[in-house]
Amino acid sequence: MPASPPDPAAVSPLPGPDAETKTELLWLLADGATQSVNWYAPSDDRFAAVVTRIALSDQIWLLRCIGWLRNTEALAPAGIIVAAELVRARLGSGKGDNRGIINIMLRRPDEPGALLGYWVAAYGRPVPKPVQRGVADAVKKLYSAQAVAEYDHHGRGLRFADVLSIVRPRPVSPQQATLFRQLINDRVPRSSTPDFSAAAPPADPSLGAVLRTAAHTGRLPF
Repeated sequence: MPASPPDPAAVSPLPGPDAETKTELLWLLADGATQSVNWYAPSDDRFAAVVTRIALSDQIWLLRCIGWLRNTEALAPAGIIVAAELVRARLGSGKGDNRGIINIMLRRPDEPGALLGYWVAAYGRPVPKPVQRGVADAVKKLYSAQAVAEYDHHGRGLRFADVLSIVRPRPVSPQQATLFRQLINDRVPRSSTPDFSAAAPPADPSLGAVLRTAAHTGRLPF
């Protein structure tokens, strides 16, 4: 994705380790908010690389950033992708509780499929077990007949049945077990190409301005 790079001659006002990398992340997020980026389409390795560097040096800062992003409409999808890249970095460094991070960051019924679609598109299969289990935990709390009617459509990431086939969650009730069976039985044949797409969120130039100000001044919104 295109981004407005920070002035290389400027000293980053952000405290802590990897200040320049954090500034770059703020710029990337600012441009994404302004331009309405589809965060689930991994078209630029730079975003993932920036998140990985911060994940290895200051995870607390990154978790605060993710929590704030998840509470914005334009950048909530970016928050999920940052969480996915955080987990990938943690897996590479042998750190645990990645299942919990994935679970807590997925709040809407279409988000398990969107996250899995991103992961498969960016890194292929098999999906790591902690990611599968975290998504399965989220599915058990999010999938219902009402969620199917509202969210199980093309353009929202992987379909519910595809998610179920990847993560294989154990239903929490007989009603959910019936729902899962119906979704699997009605699934499009595997020979069909899965739809990994997810709609881009609305642009929010004012949110972009907040992040640019944070990059310039070091006064973070989170």
